[in-house]
Amino acid sequence: MKIKKIMVALLITSFMLTQSLQVNAYNNMNYSVQSKQLETLEGVEITKLNWNSSDWASGLEFPEIDKYSQDDKINNYAISIDTVIVNNQQYKKDINDENQNYVFEISAYGLRIKPGAFINGENVVVIKAPGYKDKEIIFNKNGNLYTLVSQKNISEDNVLNYDKLDEKITEAKNISQGDKNDAAFDKLKQAISAAETIRYSATSQQEIDSALEELITAIDEFNNSDIDISDNLKDGVYTLNFTAKQDGKDEVSMLQGVFDEKVKLVVTNGKMKLSMLNISLAPFLLDFSIESNGIYPKAEIIKKGEPELDGTYNLQEFVMDIKNLEVTHKGAVLVTMMGGQITDIGNYEKYTKLDITFDKKIIAGWTGYQYEIDSQQQPEGNELLTSVLVKKGYDTNNDQKISKEELQQIEGYLDLSNCKLDDISMLKDLSSKVTTLDISANNIKSLPDNLLDNMTGLINFYAQANKIDTIPVNFFDNNSKLEWISLSSNNIKKISNNIFNGVTALKELSLENNKITEIEENAFEGLTNLEALSLSSNELDNINEKILSDVPNLTMLFLDNNNLTSVPDGVEKLILLNQLYLDKNNISEIKKSSFTTLADLKTISLKSNEIKMIEDGAFSNNTKLESLYLYDNNLTEFKITYLPENISLNILDIQLNYIDSISEEVKALLTTNKFNPQKIDSKITLENDNNTLLKWSQNFSALDLLYWYDSTTSAIVDEITSKKDYLEFIKNSGYDGWEITDILNEEGYDWDIEVILQCKDINGEYQNVDSILESDSNEMMKGQFNIKKSGTYRIV
Repeated sequence: MKIKKIMVALLITSFMLTQSLQVNAYNNMNYSVQSKQLETLEGVEITKLNWNSSDWASGLEFPEIDKYSQDDKINNYAISIDTVIVNNQQYKKDINDENQNYVFEISAYGLRIKPGAFINGENVVVIKAPGYKDKEIIFNKNGNLYTLVSQKNISEDNVLNYDKLDEKITEAKNISQGDKNDAAFDKLKQAISAAETIRYSATSQQEIDSALEELITAIDEFNNSDIDISDNLKDGVYTLNFTAKQDGKDEVSMLQGVFDEKVKLVVTNGKMKLSMLNISLAPFLLDFSIESNGIYPKAEIIKKGEPELDGTYNLQEFVMDIKNLEVTHKGAVLVTMMGGQITDIGNYEKYTKLDITFDKKIIAGWTGYQYEIDSQQQPEGNELLTSVLVKKGYDTNNDQKISKEELQQIEGYLDLSNCKLDDISMLKDLSSKVTTLDISANNIKSLPDNLLDNMTGLINFYAQANKIDTIPVNFFDNNSKLEWISLSSNNIKKISNNIFNGVTALKELSLENNKITEIEENAFEGLTNLEALSLSSNELDNINEKILSDVPNLTMLFLDNNNLTSVPDGVEKLILLNQLYLDKNNISEIKKSSFTTLADLKTISLKSNEIKMIEDGAFSNNTKLESLYLYDNNLTEFKITYLPENISLNILDIQLNYIDSISEEVKALLTTNKFNPQKIDSKITLENDNNTLLKWSQNFSALDLLYWYDSTTSAIVDEITSKKDYLEFIKNSGYDGWEITDILNEEGYDWDIEVILQCKDINGEYQNVDSILESDSNEMMKGQFNIKKSGTYRIV
């Protein structure tokens, strides 16, 4: 038995506003009402492109679109181009525009397009010129390498009718804000901008018609905005705002910032359903509800976004029924940090309460949560990285861009952690002046090839807490001065041969908390100066002996929380090792040969394994041993002959085994450590019932063992030596008559209890065949499993 404590983005163009007598209105733009025949002439055929990296250019050029050509056909086409759209982003024909990354020009070098909307991978460019067929160009971008994929004329024999859309845009731009609220007017402006974008980028009548429908809807919603909350709401979707205050007080509740400022209301057949987005502390918020007429409805919880490495989500939406929006409602939240437990879900008496009121005015329609709108407007890729570097002061000429020369001036510690970066390819221009690069806690899924090639002076590389799944070949070849690499908390599955070539000075390598199942035998070749290696919390079931022989100077080795069934061969060759962690594996025995040569070992941690046998003298040569952890194993004895003679330990932890008694010599070594509790106190039994069922039972709760252990870990607390004394301790602690689950809930515990049935395979090793998992609930004192085949079984 095991216990664990535990969208398509909205494209917004710029617009001008005038203000008169506090009435806002759009400047009117005159649209020619016409049907436009797209098929006339064909433009220049594109066969090549070129990236111009000069500071004065910095753009992708199409030299065949030449306005200075002696060929009138080419010249006329070039000077007729009035629209360029890149990946659905419309560019301006204005090299002096303040947003220099989204402009195009017909230069002496041909059509030049700035890279604002470029993405790594396939890009689509649409070029429009009156009297010519629209042209679609597809190119591939890989860093600063650009490759032409295809070009074609589009919209052939297609007549697009803009009449109705132009009329509706003009109508919308003539609407003044009047007494409507800012949010409603902003929403209308966004709709107009979106319609204008489609008007100039559409390649089909369907796009035009869809844009028209959306704009008509936006105008209707604006006209119907500022509906009073007391009105008899028609079926539809509405936007609300809310205020959260502490229960019975006129003070803002901390929960105000835990939810998005916008609330979605859907009315169907007169019934109202509310949706609220939890944007903060989501892993700790177990449940949320808002009462109506004294009744708390059960909320539907919808996880949003991508899960973190631990499977948790940072966003979740709560959807629930609600009545009578005019009154103050009681909200109820169940938060683990406030003592909430999974078992409390639905027991609203244990929820933290708050007062929720909704604003009197609501808006017809829904454009999304504010969090989603803000996220869509955030820069991405190289644009985001550029903005981060600018904010950190690396834009030396204040042009809001980061040039190759400016990157090469960066020196020392470059901290880019926690910046939501997803593309760091431009960092390859960093120089040997950078000694530490910290890109931890971002959204990086892959490390660009050659990223570190120019950083020959790099000493520390921190890339933990990303989503990296592979380490590129030859990635570290030019980094001979690297002393510390951290790639922990990623999605790495395999460590390939020679992946760390070149980092001969490396002292610390952190690869914990990945998904590593394989380390090839030459993966660590050349790391003779490595002192600390962490492979904790991976999925390793064995480690090749050659791997450890390549790191002979290790002093610390972390292999805890894997699937190892024995102490790996090769550990005995690490003669300088002083700390070894093998907790939470499946190790069943400790052989004398495992540690005999490790004279410098000070700490050996073997907690939470399946160790049932230790050979005599297993630790006898570890004369410098200070701490030995054997907590939570299957030992039935612990003998003084396991240890060096006359050893004095700071820590000897042998609790939660199946040991009935220990010798006086062992007891003397415990000093302030404890012997009790032992798992033998629970007395789990397994019984075969007619070869069809395996029945198990216990007479003492594993949760009691957990609380017994935790209550006496302090050196200043006396040991509880028996179940009788433990029950007296419970009584004296004020918990007389309490269930153990109530005690643990009172003290803020979370727990899982897993009862695992194992069967011995043909190799004599036990394999899991069935299990029962209970979370934060009362522990079963007995149960049963179906027998599926004959064999030798056990419960763990």
